[in-house]
Amino acid sequence: MEIMTKWLRPHSLSQRLLVSVGLSITTVGLATLGLNYRLMQSDLETQVHNRAQSITQSLEFSTEGLLGLENKSILRRVVQNFATMPGVLEIAIVDPSGIAIARSPQNTTNGPYTSIYPQLAIAIDRAGGNRRH
Repeated sequence: MEIMTKWLRPHSLSQRLLVSVGLSITTVGLATLGLNYRLMQSDLETQVHNRAQSITQSLEFSTEGLLGLENKSILRRVVQNFATMPGVLEIAIVDPSGIAIARSPQNTTNGPYTSIYPQLAIAIDRAGGNRRH
């Protein structure tokens, strides 16, 4: 116990200064690591958002003529092709009423897409409203 007490309370000024500088450097290092982590996380979120937006726009461009023809088999094929892209978990084309026209992975239920993902209800309503105008 006595040895530990001596180590925790350095006697000389140089030892105290070294401990203070060491603690300061450690604190600054940890704060820098935390800030870098936050910046990397924010940058990754931005990259994911931009990639999702790019895929969505490409899918929209690829299917706009097919939607008018209501060719569901080709729409499903296009959706399946987009679903093979790295990092893509799911792709769906949803009509203004919220029913999935084509979806990957395939689902046998034809219920409203918002019953699967209720958090998307507002976005689907907005997209459906924008298409009708």
